[in-house]
Amino acid sequence: MSDGARYCWHIHACPAHSRFRETSTRENAIECAKAIEDVRGWYWEETFPGLNPRKARKDYDAFNRQLFGECPELALIKDIADLAKHGGRLDRSDVKVKEIIGAGAGGILFVSGPPMGPSGPFRNMHESKPECTLRVVLNDGSEVPLPALLTRAMEYWRGILL
Repeated sequence: MSDGARYCWHIHACPAHSRFRETSTRENAIECAKAIEDVRGWYWEETFPGLNPRKARKDYDAFNRQLFGECPELALIKDIADLAKHGGRLDRSDVKVKEIIGAGAGGILFVSGPPMGPSGPFRNMHESKPECTLRVVLNDGSEVPLPALLTRAMEYWRGILL
């Protein structure tokens, strides 16, 4: 079981999460959320082979309730992925995500510092990666750090699929 979901996790979600961790931009976060959401879709397909979620709504809702109960971050990731897919507009009554705020931590920032090393034009420079401050704002006004949200979902799928 879970060969397709496991494959999707390894080939799509893991690299997307690595890209986000390396360069924590809003774009990489959304791509990571979409890849994690794809894993959930594959997991449904393998749990209920051949069953269309639109025709088996009760089963699909129960499946999601169980997953979201075990890992609430997956519900938020579903919202993020669906919002990206539908241009930021969703009509579902159960949408919890309002927006993503904050700044990513893309690239490396060079900062002047105390003299160190040999003389030359770069003797006062050191590398520093800015901290990612991306957060998911929920409709109730609460906020969730986006890096922690993505990492928790990845850890959940690792426990299920490996």
